[in-house]
Amino acid sequence: MAPSRALALALALPRGSVCRSCLLACARGVAPIQRRNISTGWLRKTADAEAQWKERAQEVQDGKRPDFFAMLEERGYVKDTAG
Repeated sequence: MAPSRALALALALPRGSVCRSCLLACARGVAPIQRRNISTGWLRKTADAEAQWKERAQEVQDGKRPDFFAMLEERGYVKDTAG
């Protein structure tokens, strides 16, 4: 199928929620490459979350906070354990 025919066919079909540039890329037979930059805000939030998880893990190891499995057992969500 010639590229112009494929393009005309792709444009004639109902496209739903596909944007025009992605539709044209698919008609040309090229997979669209989507690249996004990582923002400093995302990096900061990720670092903060990792620090919070490390702090929480230390509290669990020190016995100041119950671990997740113990909390589930306490609430009656765990019936049996294996292994």
